[in-house]
Amino acid sequence: MLFNSIEFLFVFLPLTVVGYRLLRQFGYDHVATIWLTLLSLGFYGWWNPPYLLLLLGSIAVNYTVGCAIQQAPQASRSRRYRTQIGIGFNLVLIGYYKYANFFLDTIDHSFGVNVPIEPIILPLAISFFTFQQIAYLIDVDRGHAPPYTPITYTLFVTFFPQLIAGPIVHHHDIMPQFERAVTDSPTSPNTSSPTPTGRSSHHLAVGLTIFTLGLIKKIWIADPISTISSPLFDTASTGQILTCLEAWSATLFYTFQLYFDFSGYSDMAIGAARLFGIILPMNFDSPYKATSISDFWRRWHITLSNFLRDYLYIPLGGSRSGNPFLNLWITMLLGGLWHGAGWTFVVWGGLHGIYLGVHRAWRLGWEAWRDRFPSVSRPSSRLATRLWQQSRFGLAWGATFLAVSLSWVIFRSDRLATAASILESNFRLNGNALGEPVLAHGAIAATLFLIVLWAPNLLDIMHRYEPAIGRRDQNPSPLPRWLLWHPKPWLGIPFGILIFCALQTLLLAPESEFLYFQF
Repeated sequence: MLFNSIEFLFVFLPLTVVGYRLLRQFGYDHVATIWLTLLSLGFYGWWNPPYLLLLLGSIAVNYTVGCAIQQAPQASRSRRYRTQIGIGFNLVLIGYYKYANFFLDTIDHSFGVNVPIEPIILPLAISFFTFQQIAYLIDVDRGHAPPYTPITYTLFVTFFPQLIAGPIVHHHDIMPQFERAVTDSPTSPNTSSPTPTGRSSHHLAVGLTIFTLGLIKKIWIADPISTISSPLFDTASTGQILTCLEAWSATLFYTFQLYFDFSGYSDMAIGAARLFGIILPMNFDSPYKATSISDFWRRWHITLSNFLRDYLYIPLGGSRSGNPFLNLWITMLLGGLWHGAGWTFVVWGGLHGIYLGVHRAWRLGWEAWRDRFPSVSRPSSRLATRLWQQSRFGLAWGATFLAVSLSWVIFRSDRLATAASILESNFRLNGNALGEPVLAHGAIAATLFLIVLWAPNLLDIMHRYEPAIGRRDQNPSPLPRWLLWHPKPWLGIPFGILIFCALQTLLLAPESEFLYFQF
């Protein structure tokens, strides 16, 4: 079931929210938790009911192993073995369903070995609920996770706003919120002082606002952009050579399509969760404003970046032991493979590992050069200093955006040959006079540039009501006061018109899947 589908918007979401809030209001908290858990399972089973058994089996095994780990003595061999068994189970599960065909096809093409295997249908969200439970088992082993009831744990894994495409939530962020009534919560999950997030009416207002604006990003920006980028990638996949301008159109419009599609989904997930009084972690923070590749990964798919850092990069040695460049490259290589079972994802992840390594080397070299020649790196006059800073910022942003955009070509392509053809065309001066279609595409691209670079972040606009856990600049807000959102009655009229127009678009347009649903 898609967030932008009619059945979700008109049936599932209202039914789930109303039922949950009524049960909590009349004091049936445990029943409300069961209600939300069952509806979340139904949300997952809507796609492919038999795979609901797979999800339930995964939850049962991980919960049982987690209890067994907690019963073993701290730092004991049996505790370590139980953790390894649990992690191994999850890796085997995702390895079989997501990577078996990929590895067998690779062996077949490399050695000519014809291994017969039926195509395996990839279970929806297996990457997300597997990583989420691996993190839980590791935290249990470290003594960082208290015991939970089976129902609460099941809801932690299956909570429908974050189940399909993230964010990858931590138990310590989400579990305490499930145990707190929506209507009487005095505090937000990561602060000890009273905030407006505890008022039920504010939960609804904040949730509906974020959800609706996320939906608009999807249906009014991301989906129309796909009508430009997708035909060009399809053309390249047939072996036809794109012209230079066509290649850049494919590159830039897919770069923007993925941005608004994932941003829209992230907003809708946060907004839907907030209708239940649940605050999810921030997962998207204007990544195309990044001025370095490290900054990009602190802004793009934040919860995945945090997972890879905490449970892979640091255990490999991080920057303190071993070869930090190799640790970075391995981490990103596996991060690419997490996105999909294909060589395009492997190369994309490895490329970002190289990007991060180059950035780290550049930063270390720059710091050494700055310390050695302070007079050169720090201009004496105020004007020279400002010009120096602006030129550095512009070059850093331009290099980052270009590197990320070109890497998305590999990410989007159906095979490496298609990506190579488009990338080659990007730098081949041929074809396309500046006719009307090209000028129109240029105007659209310029508008999208302005939006991603200068438009205020939605979560910053909602600053006063703590829209997500872990957002930057908690105090004070990075925006002027007049740009901050406040729930006022008069906003209901324009907001209602906006919702009506968005629903009209949904009724007339074909249903489209979110891009991150395939992972």
